[in-house]
Amino acid sequence: MKRVAPGAALGAVLTRLAPPHLVNPRHTHAGVRSVFVFVVATAVVGGSTIAQEARPIALRAPDVVSAVAFSRVTSVRELRDGSLLVADQPEGRLVLLPWASAEATVIGRPGNGPGEYRGAGWLYALPGDSTLFTDAFLGRWLLLDGSRIGATVVEQSLVNRLLPAQLAGADGLGHVLGVRASLFTGRVPQLLATADSLVLLLADRATQHVDTIARLKGRGSGGFHIGRREGGRPPSIVVANPLASEEQALLFGDGWIAVARSEPYRVDWRAPDGRWVRGAPLPFAAVRVNDRERCAAMERVLGSAGGCDPSSVPGWPETVPPFLPPLQQRLSPTLLAAPDGRLVIARTPSATSQERHHDVVDRTGRLAGVISVGASEALIGFGARSVYTLATDDEGVQTVRRRPWP
Repeated sequence: MKRVAPGAALGAVLTRLAPPHLVNPRHTHAGVRSVFVFVVATAVVGGSTIAQEARPIALRAPDVVSAVAFSRVTSVRELRDGSLLVADQPEGRLVLLPWASAEATVIGRPGNGPGEYRGAGWLYALPGDSTLFTDAFLGRWLLLDGSRIGATVVEQSLVNRLLPAQLAGADGLGHVLGVRASLFTGRVPQLLATADSLVLLLADRATQHVDTIARLKGRGSGGFHIGRREGGRPPSIVVANPLASEEQALLFGDGWIAVARSEPYRVDWRAPDGRWVRGAPLPFAAVRVNDRERCAAMERVLGSAGGCDPSSVPGWPETVPPFLPPLQQRLSPTLLAAPDGRLVIARTPSATSQERHHDVVDRTGRLAGVISVGASEALIGFGARSVYTLATDDEGVQTVRRRPWP
């Protein structure tokens, strides 16, 4: 396990973890502009195999639906009084839903000053009624007490510069978890999305100590294409495969870490004392990637306009992977923490299914249940006694639904 002293030079830390020019994982490679980023939902449905070996967990009807519409919700955070913080990325806003009334309150304002943010990022629960809210554009963190912004962690801090704005969770012990690109092959811009391997970093927010605790499989360069452009303009990157996968991790509030592995599909757990529990392979009926699956994956990203030409997209895998990166989850995060300490994994929608499925895995690595919702709905978060789902209509407008948690 590697530990970085808070006084260590940032350049030395970055040199050990990634190529020297990757100072900030939020920055793209110089002179390269992303033209199309094909991002999709994740992991394939195991069909009857899952149904036979895991208990279906039926969600009850919503007891309330948000009167406020959203564009793309990245995350939610339930407060002690039952109100809900909602991060809406395209709108660049952090919203408080009180539920008791139809009115919603926008928290904070855009800007570069203390308590301000340029891009709505993600919400992470801290002890009590505190919340960490990341700025997707600047890389700073805002710390909230209830619905009030109380402090700003500047983007120049060591941990903020090491980790992307989309973290892999926060705990009540003062830690945050994140990934960083580590190994590249092929002639591709060296970005988090093109890395063959990722390192999983556990950081102490107070001391700025950073531990490297695991290595994850990245998406790699197989699904990427760099095209030449005329007139001396920068080359374009086409992230061309909507089924390119990478392994995921999630830090729970009590300090446990779940690592979702893809080959074989399983969940490994790390206890706060560093002890690892290796999970057994989970039930998973691999679905072969045929043209129907290819077209369904492309449509989830680009829509149905323009038809489907799978041959225009390189790097198709032979089978649909069990899960994909968060950015490819258009409706929900890949991993969520249930209030009872179990891990919830969003599976890849299948072209043959009218539902979205979520595996529930306990801390022994056993598949404990499956949650199914409609194809246009997905899990977005949990409260103490509630599960929140995100429903998206045909126009792309989203609403948040609160359901009693079984």
